[in-house]
Order: sequence, then structure tokens, then C-alpha cells
Amino acid sequence: MLLSLCFPLALFAFENNNTNKSNITMITMEQIPYGFYDPEGKPTGVLFEVLQAIMHQSGLGDKNLLLPPIRIMHRMLAEPSCTLVADTHEIVSNFDLIEPVGLVMKTGIVPRVGLNFVDYASLSNKRIAVPLGILFDEKFEKDQSIIKEFPPKYLNAIRMLINGRVDGIAGSILALKYIAKREGIDTQQFGKPLVLKMSSMYLVCSKNLAETSKNKLKETVTFLKENGKINHILEHYFGKNYLTNIEKKQNLSLDSGLSP
Repeated sequence: MLLSLCFPLALFAFENNNTNKSNITMITMEQIPYGFYDPEGKPTGVLFEVLQAIMHQSGLGDKNLLLPPIRIMHRMLAEPSCTLVADTHEIVSNFDLIEPVGLVMKTGIVPRVGLNFVDYASLSNKRIAVPLGILFDEKFEKDQSIIKEFPPKYLNAIRMLINGRVDGIAGSILALKYIAKREGIDTQQFGKPLVLKMSSMYLVCSKNLAETSKNKLKETVTFLKENGKINHILEHYFGKNYLTNIEKKQNLSLDSGLSP
């Protein structure tokens, strides 16, 4: 669900307290609910916390940066880095997938209330908000029959939808619902989502990262899944029933236009 352009950026670094430092940069997507700043200015978020747990357990990583989605690829190509992200085509072709963290994300289009997208063809000539950095399928990205608007964040896209400026929002359905709830927005203002894809969230690292580090990180993620630490973080943000909405990963195709 991420990655595109890259620009210079003044970075905020959250230092890991572990004394066993390394030269690996950990990166969290700056997007609610994945990574964001709380009212006191402290970095938090579901993927931020999972990555912090991985850093603490493995002893690898000397900082955890919050970066906008569109700037993550540049950083990861520039230096040995790791992040938590969905297994999209951009990610698979550019980086090494280390280990899934146990979260499956439904990605698709959330329409405005009263509008029903029954299949992919229903999106033709519709105005869809695509928050910057949200990439999940090459066909959708290149489809010129869909009118796309590019607000900076999910919250901007939600406001555009409620105000009638767009017909739908592209992105993670779980994230959209979380943000709406956090902002006190009634999700009854959303129509039934059209699910276009289901993607596993992975720990992903630069290809030039040492194999010993990759193996250590893989072992760490496996351990944190088995001891329940990662599941505890996921439940804290999405509730105990978050798995009932994803069940098991399915192979969906945009060509079929089907949703589970």
C-alpha cells in the first residue's frame, strides 16, 4: 500500500534504547493508524509499535523513522533499511520480504453512501481519492478511465468523500474505518467497500542488508508472533475481532472484480 516518489526530507528519529546498536535504519509509514504522532508529539501507531518490538527483541536497528509513504522507497534504496509494508508488486520487485507479521489488509474502494460499486468496471468515470503514496495494483494505477484525485492523507480523502467531492476512496479499508472512528466520523456515511485485493503485511528489508541480519530479523518476527506480542499490538488497535474481517488470505484479481 505504498511507495512512489522521493524528495529530500528533514527526518524525525525515534531512538531505540537498546544498547546493541546497528547501522540498520527502521522505517515506519507515517500514516494513521500505521505511524503517527500522539497529542503529546510522541510517535506511535500499530506498525510503529510492532517495529519497535522487533528492534527491541532482535537488538537490530538504531532508530525508527516516521516517513510519508512516498519517501520510503528512496530511503530504503539509499541505505540498509527495513520497514513493515504490504507485499505489493513495487515492494516484491525492489526489496526482500523477510517474514509476514500476521496482518492481512483488505485494499479497495470505499464509496460514498448511496453509491454501490458492484465490480471493478463500476469504477469507470468515477472520481476516486487516492491518498499520496497509496499504490496497491498496477492495473488500477494505470487505468485512465478512472478520475483520480490525490489528497495528502487518508483523513483528507475521507473529508472529500463526506463533502461529495469524490465518489470513493482507494486504500486500506481497515485503516479508513480506524481513522473515521478516531476522528468521530460516522462510518454510516460510507457505502459498502469494493475489495480489490488482500495483501499480507511483511517485514521488508533492503536487498543490500547482510544475510545474518535478515535471518535474525526473520527469527525475531516468528518468535514475536508465537509469543503473542504482535497479536496483542494488533488487537489493541483493531479490536479482538479484527481477524474475523480477514479470515484467511485469498487470491483475488482485479480482473474478476469480485470481493469476499
